[in-house]
Amino acid sequence: MRWEHLRAILWLRWRLRLNRWRRDGLLNAIVMMAIVVITLIGSLLAFFVAAVAGIFQLGETEPDHLLLIWDGLVIAFLLFWMIDLVTELQRSESLSLDKLLHLPISLTGTFLLNYLTSLVSFPLIVFLPVAAGLIVAMVIVKGPAALMMVPLLVGFVLMVTGVTYHFRGWLASLMVNKRRRRTIIAMVTMGFVLLSLVPTVLNRSVFQPRRDQARQERRRQAQQQPETQQSGATDQSEHEKNVTARKQELAGHYETAVVVNLVLPVGWLPYGARASAQGHVLPGLLGSLGAILIGALSLWRSYQTTLRFYIGGYQSGKPRTGRPKTTETGPLQAKPTRAARLLETKLSFVSEHANAVALANLRSLSRAPEAKMMLLTPVILIAVFGSMLFSGRGSAFPIAWRPLLGIGAIGMTMLGFAQLLQNQFGFDRHGFRVYVLTPAPRSDVLLGKNLSVAPFGLGMSLISLTALQVALPMQISHFLATLVQVVLIFALFCLAGNLVSIIAPTAIKAGSLNAAKPKIVTVLIQFACMSLFALALTPALILCGVDLLLAHLGWRGIVPVYLILSLLEAGFVLWLYQTVLGLQGRLLQQRERRILDTVTAQVE
Repeated sequence: MRWEHLRAILWLRWRLRLNRWRRDGLLNAIVMMAIVVITLIGSLLAFFVAAVAGIFQLGETEPDHLLLIWDGLVIAFLLFWMIDLVTELQRSESLSLDKLLHLPISLTGTFLLNYLTSLVSFPLIVFLPVAAGLIVAMVIVKGPAALMMVPLLVGFVLMVTGVTYHFRGWLASLMVNKRRRRTIIAMVTMGFVLLSLVPTVLNRSVFQPRRDQARQERRRQAQQQPETQQSGATDQSEHEKNVTARKQELAGHYETAVVVNLVLPVGWLPYGARASAQGHVLPGLLGSLGAILIGALSLWRSYQTTLRFYIGGYQSGKPRTGRPKTTETGPLQAKPTRAARLLETKLSFVSEHANAVALANLRSLSRAPEAKMMLLTPVILIAVFGSMLFSGRGSAFPIAWRPLLGIGAIGMTMLGFAQLLQNQFGFDRHGFRVYVLTPAPRSDVLLGKNLSVAPFGLGMSLISLTALQVALPMQISHFLATLVQVVLIFALFCLAGNLVSIIAPTAIKAGSLNAAKPKIVTVLIQFACMSLFALALTPALILCGVDLLLAHLGWRGIVPVYLILSLLEAGFVLWLYQTVLGLQGRLLQQRERRILDTVTAQVE
């Protein structure tokens, strides 16, 4: 491995990135080049700003406060590092090892070159100058013990990049299959988003109730003080108690932060900063050795995996030598697979054409990474708002108004599938030719499309309503009426989605939810048609409002008005759905050639 090799690979990576920017347009390339220049200049300025600010501010900073400063810096770096990792996984054009093996470099040298060039990333370019500036300030202000931060920073970078490189190499070996690659990208994205929700959920479901309880306890103790005390002495005593309680609470938070940083390897850098501010060198030394050991072990393991992958010995285990199992009656009577049994299912309440479209599209959605990523939106909404409800903060909501929460839960769940409903043919891509060539009525095609989304939309809505009923129980009649509204709102959402899918389709990149070069007119039409999804909630809100008005006037009594009106609405909505579906089918037949040209466009 030579310096010329490293320089050539760095140039090649930069050239690939520049070509990708140029393909997106000249303006995009200019903007991205400006961002790169600003980032480089900003990183240089960040070093001096961090050093100067640290010299003037760290002199009186407590070690625990210094720990929190480094924690914030590390958390911000890890967040942007994970975002950059997910972005890199989604790119199809990358500089992998198999593109370097034709060069006159050994596999070890190629591995090291690829690892070193992977360090050139936006998070590291911003993080390292700021961290170096703080270390310089700590050495000047806190003393020579802060020099231990230099190997600790090196170990931290080696640990994070080594583990990430090992993880990325392992994923690369799994993503040789393109279908598996899309699924892995979807799973990694979902895991990253769910992981980012953990602090919010914990804060709203655990820490916020504890803070509210402690605040109420202090208020109760203040109200129980004897009234014979003078007002000034009482105010002074209450202020002192509040200050003392606040100090004890902060001390508990500091102790928790110290323990977390001591246990987690990514927290060894902030913990070493705290220890060096106290004049201790041993924690920084042990943290440096541990981080370097983890990084080196990850790189060694990654190299072994790479070596086995490229010499053909990645898959371990002995191949099967036994004869495959066969049935006595022959292969034609073999037991059908689960997928075959699904496609052979008969839905008695729809026509044969709608049955085939529904089952085929359901099978496609169950295998597509796009559907898995789309399921993430309702999960996020349930996690965020569910944590608020189960924490007890929604218990004060009046029971008569709780059906509105049910309608809101249905609406948020359905909006999570809006991108699929308003572009149903974009996910078919070249498969849309089957619908164009088939003699099936176009209304049956739309009905089958709607039925294929029903298990996702109705299922997630039922889960959210069940969780809501457990956290904030509604009246039985209101809950039953809300269950009826799930089907009605879904039918209205499908009608709106069918219309947008017909008049404003877009091509979708495989394995993602991103549109391929959408036209500005199409985007504006889709954005304007989003109001149709909001109108789908209007009938349910009107019926709920009528029920609340009658209850307020005292005219409702024990009559389940909301449930009766919802059942009456069901007949009207089903008639409206059937009538409008026929009109939309004729519109689809008129525009199917344009839709075909759009959804089968070349996707780069």
